Amino acid sequence: MDYVTIGKQRNVAYAAINYTLGILDFVVTVRRPNGSTLNPVVSEQGLGIYTFFYTSDVLGLWGERIVSIINGDDAVNSIKVVNYDTDDLKTEIDAMRGTDSDTLKSLSDQLDIAQADLDNPDQYKADISGLALESSLQDIKLKTDQLTFTELNKVDATAEAALSQEEHDKIMSIPDIQLIAYIKNKRYLEKVGSTWYLVIRNEDDNGDILRKALKDKSGMDIADPPDGVMALEEESNV
Repeated sequence: MDYVTIGKQRNVAYAAINYTLGILDFVVTVRRPNGSTLNPVVSEQGLGIYTFFYTSDVLGLWGERIVSIINGDDAVNSIKVVNYDTDDLKTEIDAMRGTDSDTLKSLSDQLDIAQADLDNPDQYKADISGLALESSLQDIKLKTDQLTFTELNKVDATAEAALSQEEHDKIMSIPDIQLIAYIKNKRYLEKVGSTWYLVIRNEDDNGDILRKALKDKSGMDIADPPDGVMALEEESNV
C-alpha cells in the first residue's frame, strides 16, 4: 500500500496489458474514504504507458481503478492518505541528521558516552597535592625569622625562639595564601608612648597585619625590652 501526504498531488503511471498503444477508452475512478469519486483524465505517454493525477484532500483509505473494455484492462489499487508519507518523512529525517549523517543510534551512543563521563565526576578533579605544603611554609618562616631591623625607634627582632602555642594556633588558623603573606612580611617592635608593640606589616608595607601591645605577666607595660625580647614576647598573651 502506498502512503500519500494529504493535499499532495498524486501522479500515477499505468502499463497497459501487452503495452498496447493508442487505447482511447481508459476510465479512471478514484474513490474517497467517504464514498465520493473522482474521474481523472488519462494521458498516453508512449510505449504502452498511461498516466493520470489527482490531489488527495481527505485523510483515510482511498481506492483507484483503471478500466479499458477494448484492451481488457481492469486494475485496482489502494492508498492511504496521511499527514506525512514516507518520502516526506525521509526528507525530515535527513534534515535532522545534518551534514555528519548521524543516525538515531549513533546519537544515542554519543549520549551514552557523555552520560558515562557525567557519572564519573572524579576525573575532572585537579591534583592540588603539591600546593601550599606545610613544609614549604615552614622553610619560608625559618628564613624570615632571621631578619633584623635597626630603624629609628625599632628593636631588632631575631625571633630565635619558637612561637608561643597561642601564636602558633592563631597563625595556623589563617588560610594558606594569607599565611604566606603573614610570615614573609616585615615584623618589628615599636614603642608608642610608654607601650611597646609587636608589629607585622602587610606585603606593600602600607598597613599592619598585626599590632600587639606587649605586657608583662601582670598586664602592665614592659620597660624597654632587653636582649632576648622575643623570648619575653612568647610568655605574653596574644
